[in-house]
Parts: sequence; structure tokens; C-alpha cells
Amino acid sequence: MNAFLRTVAWVAVIAAAICAIIYYTYADVWVVPLDDPRLLVSVEPTLRGGDIVLVERHGAPDLGKLARCTDPDEPRRFVVGRLVGTGGSTVTILDQRFSTPGSREQSNTACGEQTLVNPASGGEVKLRCANREFAGLEYQTLMNPSEYGRDERSVELHIPLEKAYLLSDDRYLHLDSRDFGLVPSASCRHIFFRLWGAEGFGDGSRRFNIVW
Repeated sequence: MNAFLRTVAWVAVIAAAICAIIYYTYADVWVVPLDDPRLLVSVEPTLRGGDIVLVERHGAPDLGKLARCTDPDEPRRFVVGRLVGTGGSTVTILDQRFSTPGSREQSNTACGEQTLVNPASGGEVKLRCANREFAGLEYQTLMNPSEYGRDERSVELHIPLEKAYLLSDDRYLHLDSRDFGLVPSASCRHIFFRLWGAEGFGDGSRRFNIVW
């Protein structure tokens, strides 16, 4: 037992040292806040409240990556969304989908269903998970199948320079540019790795995950 505890202690020390090196040279450690119900549902299924993630310190995220940007309505807080439009580009929003000139988000396979609480109504909503691909990246999104295709009016947006357009991975219970508008692209950084989730280090399914 003593040998086991010593091994665990050494692993913890090494992990802390690695995290310290990453923090001081390349990334910030950020905890997805638990005090904003709209943000909590909007980051599903990729992130979850209480997730401890690494955020790049320098450079704007590439198209298609998950980004943390300064909240345009509250500069002391952050918003999170997938970067689907950058300065000088055009984004077309159609219902819970989007496309850009010469490229559109591809839906590959289903990944089950997830039930979340709608912060506006307090009622439960069953959402469908889908594995998707855009800009060479694969990720998961949530959509409401009962509302899918109901609104066929597309909106075409031309993104000004130095601005960015974000879409939540939860396309139905969203908190993204459809709500708060464009964000300054200079304020955005890529969320690229989850250290572990709110359940702690023991939750293997949410430990040491690459985030696109």
C-alpha cells in the first residue's frame, strides 16, 4: 500500500510540474464556470460546467476550432463557441445549421441523445447528438430534431475585419453570435485540452481529452 501511495504521489507531482510548465509558457488553465446556466448548456456536449481546460495564450484560433472569447457584453467574463466565421468571410445561417462559400458542415454519424434543462423555461429538452466535420476538424453537436428544418429562412452575414462569428456546439440551447453578435477576433483563444472534469481526476471519460 505504501508503494502504491508513493507512486500516486509521484504521478501527482509530475502532473503538477507539467501543468506548471504548460501554464507559464503556452497556456492558461481555465475552469468552465458553473454560475451561468445558459453558458452551461451551450457548451455541451464538448464541454461541461466545472471542466478544467487549457486555453492557448497566443494567436487566434483557426476556423472550426472551439474558442474562448471575451464576452462583448461583460468584458470580465468569457463566451465559448466554435469559430465558423472570420474577418472578410461570409457565413450563412439556416435554422440550426451553417455554411460558408465552398464549404459546409458535414454530418457523419449520430452519437445518441442527451437531455438538458432549458434555462429559459426550466423544462427538459431531448436533443440529438451528431458527429460533425468542418474545416478538417471532427466534433459533436446537439440539435433539437422536433425544431429542425422548421425555419427555412437563411441569413447571410459578411464578417468585418477583426471580428469573429461563434456558434455553440449546442445549436438549440445556444449562447453564441446569434445572441450577442460578433466578437473581437483578437480576444479569442483556442480551448485545446481538458485536464479533467467536474467529477475530478477519477472520471476517466473526461480526463486528458484533446478538444478541437
